[in-house]
Amino acid sequence: MFGLLQRRAGWRSGTTDLARLLAGSLLIVGLVEESWKFLVVRLYACRAREFDEPYDGIMCAVVVALGFATLENIYYVVNRA
Repeated sequence: MFGLLQRRAGWRSGTTDLARLLAGSLLIVGLVEESWKFLVVRLYACRAREFDEPYDGIMCAVVVALGFATLENIYYVVNRA
């Protein structure tokens, strides 16, 4: 999905054009990351029997976001070393 959006927008992560970098960062990267988080909550957590209050959705979304951020940070640290 990420590659498809990159090709459609003509955006590469190594670009020096500030407008393309900003648009790519906000629209492409943000769209892909937030879509995956939404899909995890919607397709996995919402089907649980215990998911019966609005606060459950908030907690699931927070846990998914923190887990994603943790994995992303580990990935960056491992690839920088």
